[in-house]
Amino acid sequence: MTQQDNAATGFGEFPSQALPRLVFVVPQELPLAEVAERLLRRWRRDWHQRPPAWILVEEGRHANLVEMLRRRLAKTSPLPSPPNVDGLFRDATLAALDGGATLVTGGQDLSDAGLQATLFVNVKPSLRLLHNPEVQGPILCLSRSSGPERNRFLLEQMESPVRLHRFQTQRTES
Repeated sequence: MTQQDNAATGFGEFPSQALPRLVFVVPQELPLAEVAERLLRRWRRDWHQRPPAWILVEEGRHANLVEMLRRRLAKTSPLPSPPNVDGLFRDATLAALDGGATLVTGGQDLSDAGLQATLFVNVKPSLRLLHNPEVQGPILCLSRSSGPERNRFLLEQMESPVRLHRFQTQRTES
């Protein structure tokens, strides 16, 4: 189930029910630096209310986007823990690693300081982290894609609701 993302919520009370997972499909026409900034700005608005976000990017742009996100997330201060996460963040991180994902940055629960923003790559569509709506935390999962047909196939495999984020491109009038 996909919907265009138009919600604009800020930090506030942590809800008891998670919102749908955000899925970002990286467009070919936007520069990756702009994609990284816009993606993180959107994700930061309500990461604490959603399951980990999923990013689909074409193979040729994958390595550069990973590096841009890694640098930006490594500079991020620990983020406040949602209530009732107890060991869920740690368990989700370990399960992602056991499922074949690669941890690029973050992944630590710093107790009173909060949670580190976390980036996983080599995320398979079958990874349990992508199908468990109970897991919340500052987690981004990045997968390679071969294009729109593959993206549609991957989205159809999701068992939990998703909200597809579409990047708006700036059009200039002639």
